[in-house]
Amino acid sequence: MRSGIVGVDVDKALDHPSEIFTSPEEVLECTEISADNKAAILSRWAYDVREVAVAEEEGMPGPDTALMRRINLALDQLPKPGANNGGTPGKQGNI
Repeated sequence: MRSGIVGVDVDKALDHPSEIFTSPEEVLECTEISADNKAAILSRWAYDVREVAVAEEEGMPGPDTALMRRINLALDQLPKPGANNGGTPGKQGNI
């Protein structure tokens, strides 16, 4: 894990978390981004992992379940936002 990430491109992190962070834990440790942005980044990362799971159902390589577990554990450590924005989450969750 890299220590002390400086100058985080939040927009890029929101679109491609694994290109900015080496682990979900690193997202949590980053002091330059808010808890809301951390949750959004981790949720996007989880979405990306679930996309791989959907691809596996279609005969493509499978997801990294250990990574998904780490993302969920990291999300559990963040403050919970207000109620879900409605709707039932699909296979990729509810972003």
